[in-house]
Amino acid sequence: MFANPRTLLIGMAALAGLGSAGVAEAQLYSWRDGNGRMSYSYACPAGATCQIMLSTGRWRRWKPVTSGDGGGNSYGYACSDRTTCKTKLRTARGGWNVSIRTAISTAMTGSGSTTTTSATTPSTSTASNTPDTSTTPPATPTEPTPSTTPDSTSSTPPDASSTPPDSTSSTPPDTGTTIPMIVGINTHFAWKGDPRETDADLFRTWNEQARLTSSRDTMNWSMVEWVGPGVLQMGAGPLNTQTVWNSMPTPFSPLLILYSGNRYYDSGGQPKSAEAVSAFTRYADWVVGQNPLVRMVEVWNEWDLRSGASPYGGSQGDPVDYARLATETARVLKASHPGIEVLVGSIGEDWDWSWTKAAIQAGMLTNADGVAVHLYNYCVSPKNVGADMAIARADALRTLLDNAGKPGLPIYVTEVGWPTYIGDCPVTEQDSALHTARFLLEASLRDWLAGLWIYEFQNGGTDPTNREYNFGLMRRDGSEKPSGCAVRELAATIAQRPKSVTRASGVTMARFANGTTDRWIVWANQNTVYSAGNAQVQLASQSGSALPQPTTVCTVTGGTLSATTATLSGKNLFVIDLPASETITMQPLN
Repeated sequence: MFANPRTLLIGMAALAGLGSAGVAEAQLYSWRDGNGRMSYSYACPAGATCQIMLSTGRWRRWKPVTSGDGGGNSYGYACSDRTTCKTKLRTARGGWNVSIRTAISTAMTGSGSTTTTSATTPSTSTASNTPDTSTTPPATPTEPTPSTTPDSTSSTPPDASSTPPDSTSSTPPDTGTTIPMIVGINTHFAWKGDPRETDADLFRTWNEQARLTSSRDTMNWSMVEWVGPGVLQMGAGPLNTQTVWNSMPTPFSPLLILYSGNRYYDSGGQPKSAEAVSAFTRYADWVVGQNPLVRMVEVWNEWDLRSGASPYGGSQGDPVDYARLATETARVLKASHPGIEVLVGSIGEDWDWSWTKAAIQAGMLTNADGVAVHLYNYCVSPKNVGADMAIARADALRTLLDNAGKPGLPIYVTEVGWPTYIGDCPVTEQDSALHTARFLLEASLRDWLAGLWIYEFQNGGTDPTNREYNFGLMRRDGSEKPSGCAVRELAATIAQRPKSVTRASGVTMARFANGTTDRWIVWANQNTVYSAGNAQVQLASQSGSALPQPTTVCTVTGGTLSATTATLSGKNLFVIDLPASETITMQPLN
């Protein structure tokens, strides 16, 4: 995602000036959850060896995972209970010379979050990492690097073998709504020059057919106020995001993440002091002013997971600190940019909603136009992986906001997705497509769910065992996954929301306008229905005419129609296209 909330960056020790025999050592601690999973980046001068002491929380085995990008700058690991793992890491890229401005301490205390690297030059630096020379200041200081690890993909609950709270979905009203739902996609245009940068040409070409109206990306504070304290100037990453967004055909309304710690304030940690909060709001005000296309922002990215900031700044993901920052940012933006919508929360792995409740109690919702949440469940117990459990989490958050006296405050799912990787929590490409399509459908039935952004557009790399590399709708080579096909063919239609909805015995039928015809989509929406066998329903046209055979859409449709009996196939969608003047009735048969 962005400076990954789930996959935060960890900088290594000072490596500048080391020769081929040079060794740097640092001790790191688990920063995320009880499973001890971590992603981090490191940098070495050409030929140098980096030796790292890794101390994790509980996990079953040691499992190194290299990034496969030629530089080996991403490395996952796992250890048994508090075991210290040692390894030597050597760069594979001959000309990789990275200078480190600030030495990172050889001992972190506690289990604080990770941080973006303190390298003065990105570890994957190329000439394109430098802003356009018309706006580039002197060579020193150098623009900071973007996070080398995606920012929102660790979604393991406290006990991955158990079902998280609120896993039973409530049933939304069976009524249509005329207010469209925003459907967008997470991109990484801001990672200019990084091997995982989103291919802008590929995105534009694909979106000509998909017709999505939004991209969620960042213009990090660290890449806007990077020349010096109080000097605001967009670096290469923000400029690239701006350029791509401005090139999109209308209507297009991006979601801007206001994000990342800044080395000039609070030691690069999450901004908590009065000075840092003031500086952050100044950055937010300025960067929104530079981008007239931006009418919606999200304050931070997974603050609760201690994302995007140095642990040396005391980044503990505190809900009270976040509420203060979110409230002040919203106040400043609304005063300077009338009509701007400010989303707060950007909630990560808050399985029991305790962080969210504390943030609400501290005033997070003051001045807010919506609550942003990230929904991932690929590592929960197998029976719960998928759209049904994810939408149940959104329903639970809706209840929480209602109980907090905010029944009219919309929810935005700013990250949702299922990674197609080979690892501890594998999801097949076909299942990822089904989960994505079904989540789009369920979201469209809830008028309070105002928008969603799928994570993400394109794989970050080619290593099939790297979870963070495999969230894309598109593979790294630009080929389309089944999920990409499903979103391209269905998302724009579903975003308009259904004209009518019928629910009966765990089966849902929704009618969507689809050009000159109407598209009727039927699906079993409860685990007890599709896991027990193929559900059967009777479908009859109002005119008495025979219904056509179901329409095939990518790989997410299935089922058969015999006379008036439709047999649904597991989690697949049953789709029929009819003239807009026709109507279908549905009766369950089992």
